Amino acid sequence: MTSTPSPWASAEADAFSFADAVGGWRGVFESSAPMVVFIVATLLSPRLDIAVVAALACVVVAMVIRLVQRQSLRPLGGGLAGVVIGAVWAWQSGTSANFFAFGLIIDIVYGVLIAASILARRNIVGWAIAIGRGLGPNWRSEHRDFVRRSRWASIIWVGLFALRLAVQGPLYLANMGTALGAAKLAMGLPLFALAAYLTWALLAGHIPAAPASEPADPEAGNSRD
Repeated sequence: MTSTPSPWASAEADAFSFADAVGGWRGVFESSAPMVVFIVATLLSPRLDIAVVAALACVVVAMVIRLVQRQSLRPLGGGLAGVVIGAVWAWQSGTSANFFAFGLIIDIVYGVLIAASILARRNIVGWAIAIGRGLGPNWRSEHRDFVRRSRWASIIWVGLFALRLAVQGPLYLANMGTALGAAKLAMGLPLFALAAYLTWALLAGHIPAAPASEPADPEAGNSRD
């Protein structure tokens, strides 16, 4: 339920942390709890509405805990929206597999966007880091090794989303909601953390330093014609 961290957020870290890559242990719990509860509820009862309500209850509990602790609800973000949308789709259609449909759509969108950026020779991992570092308009010609490595990092992420779709797509089309939920758990945060690690391994020590800003000339303001 917690929003997935940026795929390349840990690429600039000195040392890789699997826990940080997936948003910490709290992030793991908040992301996984609604799906686990939904799957268990569908196994215990044929009534889909019970499973939907149970999953939404996880969202409410997570929100209440954060509010009591006076913490921001922002980390729940898109994950919360995904659970709510999935719950509504499953409830209206009467199909448990639709609880996970929104996640499949997100995977397709991410995969297509990253693949398109590679084909356009503007790989999204490289551009995201370059913009964040303020590398300037000529970074691609000035840092070719970084361009090559970030392109491979982007390919890794395309592979991740393609693998998820190849496994989970047929399960969704076959309306195998329980199996689909198990696949999403197994291929969710674990594969995300692995791809984040491979991205870090490719880029660690190879990300160009941000250009130093030129110091202001103290005489410039005092110059006279």
